[in-house]
Amino acid sequence: MVLRDSRFGRFYACEHWAQTKCEGLIGCHPGTNVPLGFPADLATRTLRHQAHLAFDEHWKKMKVSRRNAYRLLRQVMGLTPEQAHIGQFTKEQCQRLLQIIGDGRFTITHEMVKGNGRNQWPFSV
Repeated sequence: MVLRDSRFGRFYACEHWAQTKCEGLIGCHPGTNVPLGFPADLATRTLRHQAHLAFDEHWKKMKVSRRNAYRLLRQVMGLTPEQAHIGQFTKEQCQRLLQIIGDGRFTITHEMVKGNGRNQWPFSV
């Protein structure tokens, strides 16, 4: 992977990207060389984008902190903190998150936000 510049910002792509138009690439956090996640093909990047938009929109509507939203994401999806980054998700994980949000299973109650003294939040997936 080689760091490249574009009008949209920096990104990592395969060494022969300009010649082959290989789809395996990943953007960088603005103003840095830090990747946003793992390299992926166009279909996976598109699903990651859709999943991230849906996730962000949903937790903001629920009026909870980003931290609590990611805490719930980890539990709903059965992920560790290190795995709970949409920029690292597979196509299947993105589709599952979109389905969970669409089905209304990604919900935070007042009891969850206040804390219930347990390691797990009370909901079913």
